[in-house]
Amino acid sequence: MASDKMPVFANVSPDPAKRGLPLSDRVIKRLIQDISEVAKVKFSCHWLRHSHARRFDCLLQRIGIHPTDA
Repeated sequence: MASDKMPVFANVSPDPAKRGLPLSDRVIKRLIQDISEVAKVKFSCHWLRHSHARRFDCLLQRIGIHPTDA
């Protein structure tokens, strides 16, 4: 079960001092770049953020909530 104190993306390093700590934004960006290259589909953290935000706005509008009110 997640809590406010648990990172969304936790380090799974074999080093016990690092294990469970949040991943840095640099590491997450590199992971996204690596996945994009392997998948041969061009996308970035920025693109994911904005595409997700747009879908969320559409969902809110469908249930009658204007995104600026949320």
